Amino acid sequence: MISQANHARSFFDRLRLPLIALAAAAALFTFAACGDTGSQGPQGDPGVPGAAGSPGETGAPGAPGSAGEPGDPGISGEPGSPGEPGNQGSAGSAGATGVTGPTGATGSRGATGESGSGGAAGLTGPGAGATLIVPLTELNDSGQNGIARLTSRGLQTEVVIEIDGVPDIAQPIHVHAGSCDTLGGVDYALSSVVNGFSSTIIDVSLPALREGLSAINLHKSGAEAGTYVACGNIAAAGTTVTISLTEQNDSGQAGTATLIAAGDTTWVVVNVDAGPGGVSQPIHIHSGSCATLGGVEIPLTSLENGRSVTVIDSPISSILTGDRAVNLHKSGPEASLYTSCGDIPVTTVSASAGVSSDAVTLILNELNNSGQSGSVTLTPKGTKTTVAVSITPGAVGIGQPIHIHSGSCDDLGGVVYPLTSLDAGMSATTVDVSISSLLSGRFAVNAHKSGPEASVYVACGDLPKRADVLTIALSELNSSGQSGTATLVANGSLTDVAVVVTPGAAGVAQPIHIHASSCATLGGVEYPLTSVMNGTSLTSVSVTLESLRDGDFAVNLHKSGAEASVYVSCGNLGGGGAGVATSGGSGGSGGSTPPPDIQSKIVNFVLEDITVSIGQTVIWENTDNAPHTVTHRVTGSDPPSVDNEFRSSTLTQSGQYSHVFNTAGTFQYFCEIHPNMRATITVS
Repeated sequence: MISQANHARSFFDRLRLPLIALAAAAALFTFAACGDTGSQGPQGDPGVPGAAGSPGETGAPGAPGSAGEPGDPGISGEPGSPGEPGNQGSAGSAGATGVTGPTGATGSRGATGESGSGGAAGLTGPGAGATLIVPLTELNDSGQNGIARLTSRGLQTEVVIEIDGVPDIAQPIHVHAGSCDTLGGVDYALSSVVNGFSSTIIDVSLPALREGLSAINLHKSGAEAGTYVACGNIAAAGTTVTISLTEQNDSGQAGTATLIAAGDTTWVVVNVDAGPGGVSQPIHIHSGSCATLGGVEIPLTSLENGRSVTVIDSPISSILTGDRAVNLHKSGPEASLYTSCGDIPVTTVSASAGVSSDAVTLILNELNNSGQSGSVTLTPKGTKTTVAVSITPGAVGIGQPIHIHSGSCDDLGGVVYPLTSLDAGMSATTVDVSISSLLSGRFAVNAHKSGPEASVYVACGDLPKRADVLTIALSELNSSGQSGTATLVANGSLTDVAVVVTPGAAGVAQPIHIHASSCATLGGVEYPLTSVMNGTSLTSVSVTLESLRDGDFAVNLHKSGAEASVYVSCGNLGGGGAGVATSGGSGGSGGSTPPPDIQSKIVNFVLEDITVSIGQTVIWENTDNAPHTVTHRVTGSDPPSVDNEFRSSTLTQSGQYSHVFNTAGTFQYFCEIHPNMRATITVS
């Protein structure tokens, strides 16, 4: 006779194989597809077992449970992401029984999720420029170098860090305001780096991150957070070029090479699919094109597992001259077999990371015989503004409070926006106010001696009205790699001129002047400016801003006193048009009164064709519920790719973006989120 215990074991032994098979089937079912199509829906919750029936008088078995409802279909996948799986139907309830009711029927499987709409493969989202590589360079002899990969996720950005790691130590890392040279407060905290890796989604769009001064900074450890071990500046729009590497000879290897401007050097970051493990693959920049490949011009670091990072001791402008290609070889022994190649285009890219033509630099004047003076640079960052302050000499070891006050330096009001205290004369802060609101003539930036002596003011500068400010771009000349901005501010019968150029020539005084005529036909010196040292110059000149607008002038930077005949950067002021200098053209002409702004509304997913005059400002407003961007498009590109004249952050409903058009021509633009939204701006 079989005991009840043995009978129970026998029953569960019989039940185990079907359960294992069912679990295996469920595991197979829930395997998610990847790439461009969405996966099938998630497995639904199992049905709730039926409650045991009350003992019947006759012990008749209960009715079988009904079958569970089918699961809902999975949610349609986002572009380029797998679709969400659907729910599995619940199991039917068990029928009542006199002793034990039979088990309810199993619910049917959930429907497979719909295919996700097409996006680019891997981490790269839809649209050109969706991924930005930021090189992270070692600090303080840490030996830690790597990259940060920033990928657009609509209104968010995915930040992936890959760096030479310190085993088993969590290293704090953040996105800071400012640059690696003038690091400010933390804007966005990232997941700590562990064993060289970190991945975080932050609530800011990638275009917004690229509009202001921001840097990614890695700390040694939580206990030694004051020691920085690696840092990288987030490149402003227009400072990178990404080249597609196309598979050759059925290698299965395709990918990208990204060239990143970094002053007088250029970073080349290569990522190729199907990199063979353990095989070092030579890669070079060759003369010629992929169709007619010439000799090696610039060797790059060989690929290991599909990745390579190289720093070239040449400005990016010297590489983007055409007739060059990036070419990948199968291996050292089989170097004659090419596996992937991409032509380097002829492109104009600014070497400066973080100097925006929409930025405004203003002078901070000494107060109370402090000996301290300097500048403040306001850079638009979507609806916010990055405020970078530099004062010399910096007070070493003393934190100096600094704020944006209401009123003026002559009649200072209360603190409106606190800034990060000056540390050795440097401060960088992102404040929650637009640059147009700050430039209303109602605010001043004021620095205090110290916390205990906060009532002693050491430097101050008024934030003028936008109409009293003229900012021009200084364009590179003679392959110098130097470009930047000159900001001219009306100051009664004087004009304050603040110049910022990158990269600065360390330890070299570079003469700079306001010349007669234009950059194309440069005349004599009209107004000498203070020589540029380490990339900056501050001067008050005895002429009104109105006179400079009405005249025909240019701001011209020389290589050095000994080589003053070599011009390295220039920008036209001429005729009120605030013309942006090139090596062969002058600024626009017009009266001293700025032309009226042009309002353009984004309605029902439509961008407007606009015609403006040189010097006019276009203000876009998004009236749709959906987010949009206003982005300069490379002429004729399809799908659209990003050019470097103007680029908004992501505009939510009622969000605004403005840009001053200082150069005549035709500019195509589009929405990065909805690339079929396209229009044209004609500047005459």
